Amino acid sequence: VRHRLWSFPALWFLLALAPTSSLAPLPDLAFEHRLYLASIGPITGVVMAAWEGFQVYRRRTAGLQGILILAGSALLLVYGGLTWQRNTDYYSEEQLWRSVVSVRPDNLRARNEWAVTLSQAGRFQEALEQYSIIRERAEARSRDRGERAMYRPGDYLDTNALEYNRFRAYANRGVLYQRQGHLE
Repeated sequence: VRHRLWSFPALWFLLALAPTSSLAPLPDLAFEHRLYLASIGPITGVVMAAWEGFQVYRRRTAGLQGILILAGSALLLVYGGLTWQRNTDYYSEEQLWRSVVSVRPDNLRARNEWAVTLSQAGRFQEALEQYSIIRERAEARSRDRGERAMYRPGDYLDTNALEYNRFRAYANRGVLYQRQGHLE
């Protein structure tokens, strides 16, 4: 209450995240786009703290100003470069899913999405390869975990469930074969 200006960053962060947050578990934990607007608060707090520190040290020593400015500029360049590099993943849907699969090769949902974008681009052989990988990994995971017996028809399956991704891979593979004229 006494430092209203300093409470802004935390309050902004919490209020901006509130509409997209819930107590119910989410199928995907990594939704980085939810933090874009919310990150304005912590960034503002860092800038305010840096400015305060700069003002204090400016009064004490002139030489430290240059070091602080240089360090701040270096951080801006590094994080700006990392942000720019990450944004290149969003240039196309195929590139986005390829980057997700390269980081998490066992993510069957990402492989399904990548295979769909490959088939939409007319790269049928590559899409079929991805569907085969999904089938092999799903069957291996089923054997390892004994999940096949856990699924009952009529149960709700979230988009990360093994059976959901296995079914989706088989269905999409069938559509792809039909498009190529193998099925009539």
